Amino acid sequence: MTEWSTYQENIFKAVKDTRDNLFISAVAGSGKTTTLVELAKYLHGSSIFVAFNKKIADEMFVRLPGWVTCSTLHSLAYRVLKQTDTSFKVNNNKVTNIIKYGDYSEEEKTFFFENSYEVRRFFDSLRMFATEPTLDEVAVANPFDKNHTKFLQRVWKQIIDMESKGKRRVIIDFNDMLVQPLWQDLEFPKYDNIIIDEVQDLNEVQFELVSRMCHDKTRVIGAGDRNQSIYAFRGADHFAVDVFTEKFQCTTMPLSICYRCASSIVERAWHLVPEIEAGADAPEGVVEHITTANYPTGSLVLCRNTKPLVEEMLRYVRGGSTVFFVNKDMSYPLKRLGKDFLESGKKGDAFILERLEKYSSTYYKRVVQEQWEIIKTIIQGFECKLSPKMLCDTIDEIMPKERPKTPHITFSTIHGSKGDEYDTVYLYRPDLIPSMYAETQMELQQEDNLLYVAITRAINKLYYVAGE
Repeated sequence: MTEWSTYQENIFKAVKDTRDNLFISAVAGSGKTTTLVELAKYLHGSSIFVAFNKKIADEMFVRLPGWVTCSTLHSLAYRVLKQTDTSFKVNNNKVTNIIKYGDYSEEEKTFFFENSYEVRRFFDSLRMFATEPTLDEVAVANPFDKNHTKFLQRVWKQIIDMESKGKRRVIIDFNDMLVQPLWQDLEFPKYDNIIIDEVQDLNEVQFELVSRMCHDKTRVIGAGDRNQSIYAFRGADHFAVDVFTEKFQCTTMPLSICYRCASSIVERAWHLVPEIEAGADAPEGVVEHITTANYPTGSLVLCRNTKPLVEEMLRYVRGGSTVFFVNKDMSYPLKRLGKDFLESGKKGDAFILERLEKYSSTYYKRVVQEQWEIIKTIIQGFECKLSPKMLCDTIDEIMPKERPKTPHITFSTIHGSKGDEYDTVYLYRPDLIPSMYAETQMELQQEDNLLYVAITRAINKLYYVAGE
């Protein structure tokens, strides 16, 4: 029989004895998922658990009571969208195909394919609003040279076009699944109880989707950790917990015991999050500051920034170690940028300056500059002249899509590590936190949150590696 903490007992009592909307403020490693599964047993009426991703949804489907529906917001919104037209075709290359096969000039297509990662991210960002952005708003938001505004507006008109033409099926992508049901003001199923996880990572669209599932007496129970809010840079609302608790008038209930981490690791986290407590039976563990490290297989190496992380990882690749780079979505923009450079015949400084001139957004300039620094790091590791194919093959080798089945060392940015836990964690170059670009109170708080996330990935051993 499970022995529940006082925090958990208080939560279960509130679920059983009241109809209050609740927000469970759960520190890292606090048994949040187990708590949500247990409290679901006390709910009456139609109930849904909203999972952050499909992996969690699949896990919770098995663990939750049979009468509780389990779904991601994408899956739920897609089912709503299909009620209007079952002929949708899902293709996450939608934006690329619109331009590749559309009536655009060679100059416009060249601009896109040279900057496809950034252009697609721009159109993704436009689909993070509960109301459809106008063409004028697209022009204002344009992060590139203003000469490209009309091109971007034309592409946007095609992206949001949901009308079938003859036998042509309407193409939608992952972002359309969320926003189109809202923009078309479609009817959502209503539930008596909604449990929503990872509240701190919600954005404006996701908040509106949850609201559309409520009737007048719906009970909403959210769980999350405001101190693990680290995705503001990609559209999550830094103040999501505050917005959630105010919007649904929630009673906040703490879940403060960390069962994951050794007591010495919890002590480090406590300096950032004073409410966190170590479990009664937690071992002392190890926390040390070291200059260099020999990372054993099975360990996790974290870093705030990608370039120094890749440099450190390449040391081990060249030494014959098997590694896995978690942030595999970086491989495409790196291959594209490196291939363009090697095929240009230009010197590095001239190439990157010309590339950066295409952006008006400081943020996008930083992204491309960091990609360029990583490309230089990879190229400098080879004594011979690299061909574009050799460079792309090398990136695929050091950033494989699948985790190796043999023992390996895992490398990840802190942003990419959320949700993970490892017995031994190395935080490489802790001096990079906070970022030199963090200036506002919100940005500095996000940096503190990153450090907290990094610390609480470790179960028994945490090493701060200064680097040479």
